[in-house]
Amino acid sequence: MGRMKELMIEYRNQEADFMELAEQILKSNGYQWLGGRDPENYDPADQVPYDWKMRGPDGNVTLVDVKIYRSNQLDQTLVWNGLQQLSIAASYENIQHVAIVTNIELSPDVVRSGMYGQYHFDLLDFRMLRDMAHSEEELDQLYQAAAEFRDETWATQPFRPTPPKDSFDADEAKRKLRECPVGDGPKYEQACEYAIRGVFANDFNPWSSKQHKIADGFHRLDLLGHINSQQDFWKGLRYDFRTRYVVFEFKNYAERITQKEIYTTEKYLFAGALRMIAIIIARNGEDAGAKAAREGALREHGKLIILLTGDELINIIGAFRAGDDVHGLLLNNLHNMLSVIGR
Repeated sequence: MGRMKELMIEYRNQEADFMELAEQILKSNGYQWLGGRDPENYDPADQVPYDWKMRGPDGNVTLVDVKIYRSNQLDQTLVWNGLQQLSIAASYENIQHVAIVTNIELSPDVVRSGMYGQYHFDLLDFRMLRDMAHSEEELDQLYQAAAEFRDETWATQPFRPTPPKDSFDADEAKRKLRECPVGDGPKYEQACEYAIRGVFANDFNPWSSKQHKIADGFHRLDLLGHINSQQDFWKGLRYDFRTRYVVFEFKNYAERITQKEIYTTEKYLFAGALRMIAIIIARNGEDAGAKAAREGALREHGKLIILLTGDELINIIGAFRAGDDVHGLLLNNLHNMLSVIGR
Protein backbone atom coordinates (compact mmCIF):
# COMPACT_ATOMS: atom_id res chain seq x y z
CA MET A 1 0.00 0.00 0.00
CA GLY A 2 2.92 2.33 0.74
CA ARG A 3 4.29 1.92 -2.78
CA MET A 4 0.83 2.54 -4.17
CA LYS A 5 0.59 5.83 -2.31
CA GLU A 6 4.04 6.79 -3.57
CA LEU A 7 2.97 6.00 -7.14
CA MET A 8 -0.18 8.09 -6.84
CA ILE A 9 1.82 11.01 -5.41
CA GLU A 10 4.26 10.67 -8.31
CA TYR A 11 1.40 10.72 -10.82
CA ARG A 12 -0.15 13.79 -9.23
CA ASN A 13 3.18 15.61 -9.23
CA GLN A 14 3.68 14.80 -12.91
CA GLU A 15 0.21 16.06 -13.74
CA ALA A 16 0.77 19.23 -11.72
CA ASP A 17 4.08 19.86 -13.55
CA PHE A 18 2.40 19.50 -16.96
CA MET A 19 -0.48 21.78 -15.98
CA GLU A 20 1.90 24.42 -14.67
CA LEU A 21 3.93 24.31 -17.88
CA ALA A 22 0.82 24.43 -20.10
CA GLU A 23 -0.46 27.44 -18.14
CA GLN A 24 2.92 29.14 -18.54
CA ILE A 25 2.90 28.55 -22.31
CA LEU A 26 -0.64 29.91 -22.67
CA LYS A 27 0.23 33.02 -20.67
CA SER A 28 3.29 33.64 -22.83
CA ASN A 29 0.95 33.57 -25.85
CA GLY A 30 -1.38 36.26 -24.60
CA TYR A 31 -3.78 34.34 -22.36
CA GLN A 32 -4.70 36.02 -19.09
CA TRP A 33 -5.46 33.79 -16.09
CA LEU A 34 -8.75 34.80 -14.43
CA GLY A 35 -9.26 31.95 -11.99
CA GLY A 36 -9.40 28.19 -11.72
CA ARG A 37 -10.17 25.07 -9.75
CA ASP A 38 -8.18 24.41 -6.62
CA PRO A 39 -6.84 20.86 -7.07
CA GLU A 40 -6.58 20.44 -3.29
CA ASN A 41 -10.31 21.14 -2.89
CA TYR A 42 -11.54 19.34 -6.00
CA ASP A 43 -14.95 17.75 -5.55
CA PRO A 44 -15.21 14.45 -7.54
CA ALA A 45 -18.99 14.89 -7.52
CA ASP A 46 -18.69 18.14 -9.47
CA GLN A 47 -20.72 17.50 -12.61
CA VAL A 48 -19.16 20.29 -14.69
CA PRO A 49 -15.52 20.71 -13.63
CA TYR A 50 -12.95 22.81 -15.46
CA ASP A 51 -9.39 23.79 -14.61
CA TRP A 52 -8.96 27.41 -15.65
CA LYS A 53 -10.89 30.48 -16.67
CA MET A 54 -8.74 32.57 -19.02
CA ARG A 55 -9.09 35.56 -21.31
CA GLY A 56 -7.67 34.71 -24.71
CA PRO A 57 -5.60 36.99 -26.99
CA ASP A 58 -8.84 37.85 -28.83
CA GLY A 59 -10.38 39.14 -25.60
CA ASN A 60 -12.87 36.29 -25.20
CA VAL A 61 -13.20 34.58 -21.83
CA THR A 62 -12.54 30.85 -22.22
CA LEU A 63 -13.06 27.87 -19.93
CA VAL A 64 -10.05 25.55 -20.16
CA ASP A 65 -9.85 21.92 -19.08
CA VAL A 66 -6.60 19.95 -19.07
CA LYS A 67 -6.83 16.28 -20.11
CA ILE A 68 -3.79 14.16 -19.27
CA TYR A 69 -3.63 10.64 -20.70
CA ARG A 70 -1.03 7.94 -20.14
CA SER A 71 -1.71 6.23 -23.46
CA ASN A 72 -2.10 7.50 -26.99
CA GLN A 73 -4.48 4.60 -27.68
CA LEU A 74 -7.74 5.78 -26.14
CA ASP A 75 -11.46 5.48 -26.57
CA GLN A 76 -11.87 8.02 -29.33
CA THR A 77 -15.02 9.50 -27.80
CA LEU A 78 -13.23 10.78 -24.67
CA VAL A 79 -12.19 14.16 -26.06
CA TRP A 80 -15.70 14.80 -27.36
CA ASN A 81 -17.14 13.80 -23.98
CA GLY A 82 -14.81 16.37 -22.44
CA LEU A 83 -16.04 19.06 -24.84
CA GLN A 84 -19.63 18.23 -23.95
CA GLN A 85 -19.01 18.62 -20.22
CA LEU A 86 -17.00 21.79 -20.74
CA SER A 87 -19.87 23.24 -22.79
CA ILE A 88 -22.29 22.53 -19.93
CA ALA A 89 -19.94 24.37 -17.56
CA ALA A 90 -19.76 27.25 -20.01
CA SER A 91 -23.55 27.50 -20.08
CA TYR A 92 -23.60 27.90 -16.28
CA GLU A 93 -20.85 30.53 -16.45
CA ASN A 94 -22.50 32.30 -19.44
CA ILE A 95 -19.30 31.88 -21.46
CA GLN A 96 -19.18 31.09 -25.18
CA HIS A 97 -15.61 29.80 -25.58
CA VAL A 98 -14.07 26.54 -24.33
CA ALA A 99 -10.70 24.85 -24.82
CA ILE A 100 -9.16 21.48 -24.04
CA VAL A 101 -5.42 21.22 -23.46
CA THR A 102 -3.97 17.71 -23.67
CA ASN A 103 -0.56 16.01 -23.52
CA ILE A 104 -1.31 13.69 -26.45
CA GLU A 105 -0.84 14.48 -30.12
CA LEU A 106 -3.99 14.65 -32.20
CA SER A 107 -4.06 13.54 -35.82
CA PRO A 108 -3.16 16.40 -38.24
CA ASP A 109 -6.58 16.17 -39.92
CA VAL A 110 -8.50 16.78 -36.69
CA VAL A 111 -10.32 20.12 -36.60
CA ARG A 112 -8.57 22.08 -33.83
CA SER A 113 -10.99 25.00 -33.73
CA GLY A 114 -14.68 25.20 -34.49
CA MET A 115 -18.18 25.09 -33.05
CA TYR A 116 -19.53 22.53 -30.60
CA GLY A 117 -23.23 23.35 -30.51
CA GLN A 118 -23.35 27.06 -29.74
CA TYR A 119 -19.87 27.15 -28.19
CA HIS A 120 -16.58 27.90 -29.91
CA PHE A 121 -13.93 25.31 -29.07
CA ASP A 122 -10.17 24.96 -29.39
CA LEU A 123 -8.19 21.72 -29.02
CA LEU A 124 -4.61 22.40 -27.94
CA ASP A 125 -2.55 19.20 -28.17
CA PHE A 126 1.13 18.47 -27.63
CA ARG A 127 2.03 19.59 -31.16
CA MET A 128 0.31 22.98 -30.69
CA LEU A 129 1.87 23.53 -27.27
CA ARG A 130 5.25 22.73 -28.82
CA ASP A 131 4.68 25.33 -31.55
CA MET A 132 3.55 27.88 -28.95
CA ALA A 133 6.66 27.48 -26.77
CA HIS A 134 8.58 30.78 -26.77
CA SER A 135 11.94 29.54 -25.54
CA GLU A 136 14.24 26.54 -25.65
CA GLU A 137 13.70 26.16 -21.90
CA GLU A 138 9.92 25.89 -22.34
CA LEU A 139 10.41 23.43 -25.19
CA ASP A 140 12.78 21.25 -23.16
CA GLN A 141 10.40 21.29 -20.20
CA LEU A 142 7.49 20.32 -22.46
CA TYR A 143 9.33 17.32 -23.91
CA GLN A 144 10.44 16.27 -20.43
CA ALA A 145 6.90 16.57 -19.03
CA ALA A 146 5.46 14.62 -21.95
CA ALA A 147 8.08 11.88 -21.58
CA GLU A 148 7.01 11.26 -17.98
CA PHE A 149 3.65 9.98 -19.24
CA ARG A 150 5.10 7.77 -21.95
CA ASP A 151 6.89 4.42 -22.16
CA GLU A 152 8.11 2.13 -24.94
CA THR A 153 4.52 1.23 -25.85
CA TRP A 154 3.50 4.85 -26.54
CA ALA A 155 2.07 4.80 -30.04
CA THR A 156 3.55 6.91 -32.80
CA GLN A 157 0.17 7.12 -34.56
CA PRO A 158 -1.57 10.39 -33.57
CA PHE A 159 -4.90 10.22 -31.78
CA ARG A 160 -8.10 11.02 -33.71
CA PRO A 161 -11.12 11.90 -31.50
CA THR A 162 -14.47 10.65 -32.75
CA PRO A 163 -17.98 11.72 -31.66
CA PRO A 164 -19.89 9.03 -29.70
CA LYS A 165 -21.71 6.55 -31.95
CA ASP A 166 -24.26 5.15 -29.54
CA SER A 167 -26.78 6.42 -27.04
CA PHE A 168 -24.99 5.40 -23.84
CA ASP A 169 -26.11 7.74 -21.06
CA ALA A 170 -23.48 7.97 -18.32
CA ASP A 171 -25.82 9.76 -15.91
CA GLU A 172 -28.45 7.07 -16.42
CA ALA A 173 -25.83 4.38 -15.81
CA LYS A 174 -24.84 5.94 -12.48
CA ARG A 175 -28.47 6.38 -11.47
CA LYS A 176 -29.27 2.73 -12.17
CA LEU A 177 -26.36 1.58 -10.02
CA ARG A 178 -27.13 3.90 -7.11
CA GLU A 179 -30.88 3.23 -7.04
CA CYS A 180 -30.71 -0.55 -7.43
CA PRO A 181 -31.89 -2.16 -4.16
CA VAL A 182 -29.23 -4.10 -2.29
CA GLY A 183 -29.75 -7.82 -2.82
CA ASP A 184 -31.56 -7.50 -6.17
CA GLY A 185 -29.11 -9.58 -8.23
CA PRO A 186 -30.76 -9.46 -11.67
CA LYS A 187 -31.39 -5.71 -11.56
CA TYR A 188 -27.82 -4.99 -10.45
CA GLU A 189 -26.46 -7.26 -13.18
CA GLN A 190 -28.44 -5.31 -15.77
CA ALA A 191 -27.18 -1.99 -14.39
CA CYS A 192 -23.55 -3.15 -14.32
CA GLU A 193 -23.75 -4.63 -17.82
CA TYR A 194 -25.19 -1.38 -19.20
CA ALA A 195 -22.31 0.55 -17.62
CA ILE A 196 -19.53 -1.84 -18.69
CA ARG A 197 -20.79 -2.12 -22.27
CA GLY A 198 -21.13 1.66 -22.53
CA VAL A 199 -17.79 2.68 -21.06
CA PHE A 200 -15.75 -0.05 -22.78
CA ALA A 201 -17.70 -0.26 -26.04
CA ASN A 202 -14.56 0.24 -28.13
CA ASP A 203 -12.45 -2.26 -26.17
CA PHE A 204 -14.54 -5.44 -26.51
CA ASN A 205 -16.30 -7.12 -29.42
CA PRO A 206 -18.27 -9.31 -29.37
CA TRP A 207 -19.98 -9.54 -25.99
CA SER A 208 -21.83 -12.51 -24.53
CA SER A 209 -24.31 -11.98 -21.72
CA LYS A 210 -27.73 -13.05 -20.47
CA GLN A 211 -26.03 -15.43 -18.05
CA HIS A 212 -23.65 -16.90 -20.63
CA LYS A 213 -23.58 -20.65 -20.14
CA ILE A 214 -20.33 -22.63 -19.93
CA ALA A 215 -20.24 -25.98 -21.74
CA ASP A 216 -20.88 -28.05 -18.62
CA GLY A 217 -24.19 -26.25 -18.17
CA PHE A 218 -23.68 -25.68 -14.45
CA HIS A 219 -21.76 -22.43 -14.62
CA ARG A 220 -23.18 -19.20 -16.01
CA LEU A 221 -21.18 -16.01 -16.50
CA ASP A 222 -22.77 -12.61 -16.01
CA LEU A 223 -20.87 -11.05 -18.93
CA LEU A 224 -18.05 -12.17 -21.22
CA GLY A 225 -16.11 -9.78 -23.44
CA HIS A 226 -13.67 -10.55 -26.25
CA ILE A 227 -10.73 -8.11 -26.09
CA ASN A 228 -10.63 -6.12 -29.32
CA SER A 229 -8.81 -3.02 -28.18
CA GLN A 230 -5.89 -0.82 -29.19
CA GLN A 231 -5.74 0.61 -25.67
CA ASP A 232 -2.49 -0.16 -23.86
CA PHE A 233 -4.14 -1.45 -20.68
CA TRP A 234 -6.21 -4.15 -22.40
CA LYS A 235 -3.47 -5.00 -24.89
CA GLY A 236 -1.06 -5.48 -22.00
CA LEU A 237 -3.43 -7.81 -20.19
CA ARG A 238 -4.07 -9.77 -23.35
CA TYR A 239 -0.39 -10.45 -23.98
CA ASP A 240 0.83 -10.76 -20.38
CA PHE A 241 -1.87 -13.25 -19.39
CA ARG A 242 -2.30 -14.94 -22.79
CA THR A 243 -6.00 -14.28 -22.81
CA ARG A 244 -8.60 -13.25 -25.37
CA TYR A 245 -11.59 -12.93 -23.03
CA VAL A 246 -12.46 -11.12 -19.81
CA VAL A 247 -15.14 -12.47 -17.48
CA PHE A 248 -17.26 -9.88 -15.65
CA GLU A 249 -19.15 -10.88 -12.51
CA PHE A 250 -21.55 -8.64 -10.54
CA LYS A 251 -22.26 -9.06 -6.81
CA ASN A 252 -25.00 -6.99 -5.17
CA TYR A 253 -24.53 -8.15 -1.59
CA ALA A 254 -25.20 -6.17 1.56
CA GLU A 255 -21.92 -7.47 2.99
CA ARG A 256 -18.47 -7.74 1.50
CA ILE A 257 -17.90 -10.78 -0.69
CA THR A 258 -15.87 -13.69 0.69
CA GLN A 259 -13.43 -16.24 -0.68
CA LYS A 260 -16.41 -18.38 -1.73
CA GLU A 261 -17.32 -15.91 -4.48
CA ILE A 262 -13.67 -15.75 -5.60
CA TYR A 263 -13.42 -19.54 -5.87
CA THR A 264 -16.64 -19.61 -7.90
CA THR A 265 -15.31 -17.02 -10.34
CA GLU A 266 -11.94 -18.78 -10.54
CA LYS A 267 -13.70 -21.86 -11.94
CA TYR A 268 -14.70 -19.83 -15.00
CA LEU A 269 -11.06 -19.10 -15.88
CA PHE A 270 -9.29 -21.62 -18.08
CA ALA A 271 -6.08 -21.25 -20.09
CA GLY A 272 -7.23 -23.62 -22.84
CA ALA A 273 -10.19 -21.33 -23.56
CA LEU A 274 -7.97 -18.19 -23.52
CA ARG A 275 -10.03 -17.01 -20.56
CA MET A 276 -7.62 -16.03 -17.77
CA ILE A 277 -8.90 -12.70 -16.45
CA ALA A 278 -12.01 -11.79 -14.47
CA ILE A 279 -13.26 -8.47 -13.12
CA ILE A 280 -15.68 -8.66 -10.20
CA ILE A 281 -17.92 -5.71 -9.41
CA ALA A 282 -18.76 -6.19 -5.73
CA ARG A 283 -21.06 -3.44 -4.51
CA ASN A 284 -19.59 -3.40 -1.01
CA GLY A 285 -16.09 -4.70 -1.68
CA GLU A 286 -14.34 -7.79 -0.36
CA ASP A 287 -13.13 -9.17 2.96
CA ALA A 288 -9.58 -10.28 3.78
CA GLY A 289 -10.34 -13.89 2.80
CA ALA A 290 -11.47 -12.85 -0.66
CA LYS A 291 -8.35 -10.75 -1.18
CA ALA A 292 -6.15 -13.68 -0.13
CA ALA A 293 -8.06 -15.98 -2.51
CA ARG A 294 -7.51 -13.61 -5.45
CA GLU A 295 -3.80 -13.44 -4.68
CA GLY A 296 -3.66 -17.23 -4.44
CA ALA A 297 -5.38 -17.66 -7.82
CA LEU A 298 -2.76 -15.44 -9.42
CA ARG A 299 0.25 -16.86 -7.60
CA GLU A 300 -0.64 -20.54 -8.01
CA HIS A 301 -2.54 -20.66 -11.31
CA GLY A 302 -1.77 -17.43 -13.16
CA LYS A 303 -5.43 -16.37 -13.06
CA LEU A 304 -6.00 -12.64 -12.61
CA ILE A 305 -9.13 -11.52 -10.74
CA ILE A 306 -9.49 -7.74 -10.37
CA LEU A 307 -12.04 -6.36 -7.92
CA LEU A 308 -13.95 -3.10 -8.21
CA THR A 309 -16.46 -1.80 -5.69
CA GLY A 310 -19.76 -0.34 -6.80
CA ASP A 311 -18.50 3.16 -6.01
CA GLU A 312 -15.37 2.56 -8.08
CA LEU A 313 -17.48 1.57 -11.08
CA ILE A 314 -19.48 4.78 -10.65
CA ASN A 315 -16.20 6.73 -10.55
CA ILE A 316 -15.11 5.09 -13.82
CA ILE A 317 -18.41 6.11 -15.43
CA GLY A 318 -17.80 9.64 -14.15
CA ALA A 319 -14.34 9.67 -15.75
CA PHE A 320 -15.87 8.55 -19.06
CA ARG A 321 -18.52 11.27 -18.82
CA ALA A 322 -15.85 13.92 -18.20
CA GLY A 323 -13.64 12.71 -21.05
CA ASP A 324 -10.89 11.45 -18.74
CA ASP A 325 -8.93 8.20 -19.02
CA VAL A 326 -11.21 5.43 -17.69
CA HIS A 327 -8.40 2.93 -17.12
CA GLY A 328 -6.59 4.72 -14.31
CA LEU A 329 -8.53 3.11 -11.49
CA LEU A 330 -8.24 -0.36 -13.03
CA LEU A 331 -4.51 0.15 -13.46
CA ASN A 332 -4.14 1.31 -9.87
CA ASN A 333 -6.03 -1.71 -8.52
CA LEU A 334 -3.93 -4.03 -10.67
CA HIS A 335 -0.69 -2.41 -9.54
CA ASN A 336 -1.83 -2.55 -5.93
CA MET A 337 -2.31 -6.31 -6.27
CA LEU A 338 0.84 -7.14 -8.23
CA SER A 339 3.14 -5.00 -6.12
CA VAL A 340 2.47 -6.88 -2.87
CA ILE A 341 1.96 -10.45 -4.02
CA GLY A 342 4.60 -12.95 -2.91
CA ARG A 343 5.84 -16.22 -4.36
